[in-house]
Amino acid sequence: MGSAKTSVRTPPLPSVLDKADLLLLHALRHQARSRAELALETDWSRNTVAARLGRLIDEGWVVETGIAVASGDARSFAMPSIRRRL
Repeated sequence: MGSAKTSVRTPPLPSVLDKADLLLLHALRHQARSRAELALETDWSRNTVAARLGRLIDEGWVVETGIAVASGDARSFAMPSIRRRL
């Protein structure tokens, strides 16, 4: 009878950040912001912001924190912010 092997799964290391990633992280450094606000600040489309944020979230650089509700609207959305490393 062989011994059972257990594997320890470690999270992947984040990729190297490029200038565009740093621009997004800089925009998020003081407070969470909506994707629409980030699009206005970076002069990118909301699709570009969403794609870049999605990758940063997947890699652990950014987390989606509180839920915001658009004023006068019933829609709510998650606000991305920088993940605080311990």
